[in-house]
Amino acid sequence: MPWIMKNGMKLVILMAKSPKKGVETSIYLDSSPEVNHISGKYFVNKQVKESTPTSYDMEVARQLWEESESLIRAIIPEFSTSL
Repeated sequence: MPWIMKNGMKLVILMAKSPKKGVETSIYLDSSPEVNHISGKYFVNKQVKESTPTSYDMEVARQLWEESESLIRAIIPEFSTSL
């Protein structure tokens, strides 16, 4: 068995945040008056960060939306996104 398969989870555990650390930014964004006027931004460790260029690509967003709808319809045939 390759090393990465045997030891990959150990690496993930070592690099992962604890649940408490992982939720800090969400709680900060929900409760801090310092950021209550900010919307539509990407935050990491309570700081605004630039997202990847792909995240701003509307064609990629459209493709993701259509693929997501298709996958949901495969499970729930009556699913509709029409308003």
